[in-house]
Amino acid sequence: MERMFEAGTLSVKDVIDKIDTKKFLLLSQLSHRNFPWRHAKITTLFNSLMKDYPIGSFLFWKVEGENIQKYQFYEFVREYHETKNFSGPKANVGREQEITAILDGRQRLTSLYVGLKGSYADKLPRRHRANTAAYPKRKLYLDLVAPSKNAGFLRQYDFQLLMKEEYDKSTNNGHHWFEVGRIIDMPDPKLVSDDLAKQNIPASSHQFASEALFKLQEVIHRKEPISYWKVH
Repeated sequence: MERMFEAGTLSVKDVIDKIDTKKFLLLSQLSHRNFPWRHAKITTLFNSLMKDYPIGSFLFWKVEGENIQKYQFYEFVREYHETKNFSGPKANVGREQEITAILDGRQRLTSLYVGLKGSYADKLPRRHRANTAAYPKRKLYLDLVAPSKNAGFLRQYDFQLLMKEEYDKSTNNGHHWFEVGRIIDMPDPKLVSDDLAKQNIPASSHQFASEALFKLQEVIHRKEPISYWKVH
């Protein structure tokens, strides 16, 4: 049977919704590979989105009918843990469903999902691997006070994966962190305005904070940076 290819684009919010509702799944032979992206690659991905840089194309496969029963599919990992969650749980899919399997782009989509809806836990330096406390949970944050001090070709905004202790310490040391996943619940720019008005941001940072948060809302909800080819 001749294969058909469909080209299209999606917003990041569209993709997150499709992962949440199990419409985007992973193939078994691909899903057990470790999720190796470290902090710098995840924050660089979000910086690329904020600066309107391309993040590469994606390859999807529309799976229907009897083909669904020929493969084992897996959900995306949401709460990543270095020693446990290399992939999400097995997906329960029925023959009557239509799903999209991700053939290329798994790490990028997982990074977006973990950053916007989940958490990331990797081992602290000089801690024993058997110590469960060596793997604190981290959330993705954006500093609304100023750009990154380590600004480079792709590093303008200061995204960081922070554990609670780091968040508490740096908040009282010249930073104002916004939990990036909160932007998912701000589909309307007016909600961004309302949120900014409630935050205690230094007056000298008001303009930067406004520009950064409105830009984040735009790239997650209104732009369509996910460029894909879908095989039928």
